Amino acid sequence: MKSIVRTVYGAAVQGVLYTGVPYTKLDYTTLNERFNINPKVLISQYDYPLMKYYAIGYGGHIMEVDSDGFGIPVPVQHKSTDASCYRPIPFIMREMNNDLTPQQRESYALRRYENFNGIQYICYYLRRIDYSQAEQELTMITSNNDGTVAYEPFVPNTSNLNPDPQILSNTNTNVLKGKYVSATILVELEFNEFETEELRNVANIRFANENKAIISEIALVSGLDRKQDITESAQGTFTMNEVVAAQVCHFTNTFKSAAIDNKNFVIGFNIGATEPLFDIG
Repeated sequence: MKSIVRTVYGAAVQGVLYTGVPYTKLDYTTLNERFNINPKVLISQYDYPLMKYYAIGYGGHIMEVDSDGFGIPVPVQHKSTDASCYRPIPFIMREMNNDLTPQQRESYALRRYENFNGIQYICYYLRRIDYSQAEQELTMITSNNDGTVAYEPFVPNTSNLNPDPQILSNTNTNVLKGKYVSATILVELEFNEFETEELRNVANIRFANENKAIISEIALVSGLDRKQDITESAQGTFTMNEVVAAQVCHFTNTFKSAAIDNKNFVIGFNIGATEPLFDIG
């Protein structure tokens, strides 16, 4: 049920990374503003955000019941101007005397306090993406006449540096071959047993029902790491790696339950683009 939407903010970040022109962070576009976490931090116009984080929510679906009484999750698509999940949910909620360890905290950001039923909690709304195993792939995609699709690696050669012009016919129909090229990076967001347990804990605190530990929308987020000193009575003073200028670049739908997939699950998708080859048959 995946529906992927690139936001205008992601397109803007991509444009400045392509060209090196100054980056401008607009008001009402960051998750820092949404959650009131360092919303006014100034950044240099030559600090360029990278898409290194993601956020989750449970508002990316509605349930429809068919004539047999079977409940079906139906994706709810985001607009390209949306700057946050419909219903964001934190990855972690811990009481003040039971925060993450410093090592665990390195994977998370957008940390803030929330009160539920008179109890103060520490919440983390961003998680860092692990790109350590990611690789770029170039692929030639061919749609055949029999309806099958073939995939093979695209390897450039000297003909790409010395292209021959294609001559369009003035009398016959010019038919494009069903060929495309893609440049993608496979990203896998893994939720292990620790993380699914934390999501169930979030659902129990917020909804008193761990069956509501559902992820149906994911936001891929760009931003900048910033060291921040925090002072709390339970932990004293410590430094954590926070994120500023956190902007959603892409939304994608999914449907995962941490109550059912209670050991681990993986959400994978490709980051990149696919372009028609414009090869005339």
